[in-house]
Amino acid sequence: YRPLETGGTGAGPLTATEKRIARYLVNGFTSKEIALAMGSSPRTVEVHRANMIRKMGVRNSFELVSRLLAAG
Repeated sequence: YRPLETGGTGAGPLTATEKRIARYLVNGFTSKEIALAMGSSPRTVEVHRANMIRKMGVRNSFELVSRLLAAG
């Protein structure tokens, strides 16, 4: 359960795990490939991706990767 946030673009900076997943995302890895490389489940990767989308205020994974690439 997570209460809905009002306004703003999210809940602060990315965690270390989210940053690690972001590096895989910008290199074109799928959730299954990321999960295999990190030793976790694809669902865990999807949850982290959803959290990154929420935190960065974007609508989908494509916008997330574009924003990550633009941020450097």
